Amino acid sequence: MTTEATPASTPAKKRKRVHPVDQVPPPGKLVALGAQHVVAFYAGAVLVPLLIARAIGLDSDALTMLITADLFTCGIASLLQSVGIWKIGVRLPLLQASPSPRSHLSSRSPTRTAADASACRRSTAR
Repeated sequence: MTTEATPASTPAKKRKRVHPVDQVPPPGKLVALGAQHVVAFYAGAVLVPLLIARAIGLDSDALTMLITADLFTCGIASLLQSVGIWKIGVRLPLLQASPSPRSHLSSRSPTRTAADASACRRSTAR
């Protein structure tokens, strides 16, 4: 009697489970999500120079130069983060934008802001 390996007796190949976060979307969705990421980056990168230029009263030529400089430095920072040089960069595909003005405003506590406002009112009332 010969014993042949039956499919039931051989170990079934186990599929490696992939977490949904690690799955690659289909090409169409990948392009749409990539475009959304670039538009959000670009809006954030241009918003900061617009706010700064308006606050300090720059003309349109200086505003253009400020936006260009901001996009250039964002590109250099993105390359350094993506490619990585020595110990610099996370070596992940990302876009590095300029810091948000909200991050600077949110570092102040509400109680300190209220105290500053009341101190300012007292000093101007004199």
